[in-house]
Amino acid sequence: MFSRRKRSLLITTIALASVAFFVRPGEAQKNKSAQEPAAAGHATLASTTPIVSQAVGFAETRTVREMMAQADQFDLEVKEKAEEINELNTKFSRTERPNAPKQVDGMLQSSFSKDGRFQINIPAPILTFEGLGVNGSAPPDTVGAVGPNDYMEGVNGGGIRIYDKAGNPRGPAFKLSTLFAPLGGVAANTDRGDALILYDRMANRWLITQFAYDSSTAPPYHQPMAVSKTSDPTGEYWVYDFITPGNEFPDYGKIGSWPDGYYFTDRQ
Repeated sequence: MFSRRKRSLLITTIALASVAFFVRPGEAQKNKSAQEPAAAGHATLASTTPIVSQAVGFAETRTVREMMAQADQFDLEVKEKAEEINELNTKFSRTERPNAPKQVDGMLQSSFSKDGRFQINIPAPILTFEGLGVNGSAPPDTVGAVGPNDYMEGVNGGGIRIYDKAGNPRGPAFKLSTLFAPLGGVAANTDRGDALILYDRMANRWLITQFAYDSSTAPPYHQPMAVSKTSDPTGEYWVYDFITPGNEFPDYGKIGSWPDGYYFTDRQ
């Protein structure tokens, strides 16, 4: 048990770093980049070498089963917010016009084949079921992952819900900030959205993350991450608090698993 935990901590510490194909220079790269002046109006980009950093916080959680047992107020809280808390998102004010003329999208394809040569041969879904509702969150940024026995879904506002493969909820939705509560600080006190969920088939674990910050225009920007101790998504997790490098808002995050660790990228 100790070796498995030690391996998980080592891999996560090494690989759960904010990486981007193009990132602004980090602290260790400032001296080098300072010798390469940028053209007027353009920032100098660093090399494509991944940036590796250690977590600034680490903790172990109680079981998600306990959290779900206390999360029955989640839906009401989300309906009050009904919007991702991200100041960088564009907000639209829509007014319904019942008598407005019908609009036609000239690029919309109305048929698969005009001459009948091609036929659609896509099988119907084996199963469909109602997912986690956010009552008009704009945008919901729905994500999810499938494991051996479960499906986990996430939406903006920190909402996470776990279903079995028949579509039955294994409990009510809960906030990611509740999962990250042992870390304290901004990771435990905010649900800014853009959750990411990954099931690692190689290690038989779940990985969940979302960004956390006090201001979308001022670093530091945190990226708390949770790695399940077992293949059961309702069990205990190891949680880590990382700070993404650079001063740019770490939008459009992505995660992936590889034999030597987990990798995280964001837009810098």
